[in-house]
Amino acid sequence: MTPEKEKILGYKLSEYYRLNSQIKELNDAKNRLNKEFKDMLGNTPGQLQAGGFIAKLYAQDKSRMNEEKTLELLRNKDLTDCIKIKETIDEEALEAALYRGEVSQQELDNCVDVNIVLALTVKREGESNEPKSGSSSKSRGSSSRK
Repeated sequence: MTPEKEKILGYKLSEYYRLNSQIKELNDAKNRLNKEFKDMLGNTPGQLQAGGFIAKLYAQDKSRMNEEKTLELLRNKDLTDCIKIKETIDEEALEAALYRGEVSQQELDNCVDVNIVLALTVKREGESNEPKSGSSSKSRGSSSRK
């Protein structure tokens, strides 16, 4: 890399690091204010108004059906036609089949969907090598082939 390009890269890395630090500080400050406003309203729906701004606290219903209770209810009412059966892999049985040679590791490897996610971390030289937020990772999901 030429000295000129290295200088530009150094500036951009420094700027990225600075902005990332500011985002964290701003999010922390925003979260503190959020808590303060909610406390001022007694954590109940309402609004605050000052300086030409209005802050409204409202309740959102994020309810979801409790699957265990619903399944129990449906079984007790003999409404099993309302229940879908989801096929899952019995990992112990699969491991045993692999051991017995009924399925090969290569065959199983062909069933793995590999998803590599790239994440960038920027830190000052000499800082810990532990990533603070985000790191390269692999997530694997299986696909069924029938």
